[in-house]
Amino acid sequence: MNAAAVILCAGKGTRMNDDTQNKVCFDCAGTPTIKRIISNMRDAGVSRFVIVIGHQAYSVMNCLDGEDGVVYAYQKEQKGTGHAAMCGLKALQTVGYTGPVIISMGDKIISTHVIKDLIQNAQSAKAVWGVQPIKVNFSGGRVVTVNNKPFGVIEFADAALMKLAQFEESEYEEVIKNIGINPQKGAKVIKKAKEKKPNGTVILCGKEFTADDVLSTKYANAGLYCFDLDEAVKVIDTLGSNNAQGEVYLTDALEKFASNGDAVIYEVNNPADMLTYSTKPELKIIASSFISSSFSFLST
Repeated sequence: MNAAAVILCAGKGTRMNDDTQNKVCFDCAGTPTIKRIISNMRDAGVSRFVIVIGHQAYSVMNCLDGEDGVVYAYQKEQKGTGHAAMCGLKALQTVGYTGPVIISMGDKIISTHVIKDLIQNAQSAKAVWGVQPIKVNFSGGRVVTVNNKPFGVIEFADAALMKLAQFEESEYEEVIKNIGINPQKGAKVIKKAKEKKPNGTVILCGKEFTADDVLSTKYANAGLYCFDLDEAVKVIDTLGSNNAQGEVYLTDALEKFASNGDAVIYEVNNPADMLTYSTKPELKIIASSFISSSFSFLST
């Protein structure tokens, strides 16, 4: 079954500490990362690619020069993952495509079999939501489920903020420490809680969840999705930007799909099936794994 993909590559990638090119263009064991991503997706049956570009756009276009089936959507301003995804989805609509669409980030190398599974699951669901075990992606947004039925995504920092509703200000630092959130983000959470007493519950799909419900969930958001194109455009178009960042979050789409019974989760439980990097050292580790695999293959 043929499918399309929207790959989000517009971000600045500041943690790479190298602005000579977009982060997706950096070499990974002899091949630019973005080319590895596209190659795996092609092997899974993806034939059309929309690359959402912004920062260092020309470096991405130069890197992919000659790649078949690739078009570009330009995100002029960084308005969130939902806005970036919409840029790519509307580009697909413009060329007359209908069907399943993989949405992924340009810093994630996804195994071919995972992409195949997502496309297969999309035949019976309008939204297939990639998740990972918390132990694999501890800082990821918490995907709230009941009996493996998804209800929505709460960012880890927001879940920590909810937890503080149960405590006095004098206890905030100890609570945040015990939760295990990044100290820098934890400081922001404490500051926000002191400015306004947080709400200790959240409503998702009409059901109330406590901070403990959210923090004890099994799954983290993987940043990997497969949507029906037309349904995704309808849903994302309804998302607002009333949040701390003033951005459109793609994660907010899960509750919209789930409220209509149109979402299922897909667990990526093997870390090797989703290799993600934010820094050069992290990319070097990924590259070494490819080199080791190639060496093992040649030696057998």
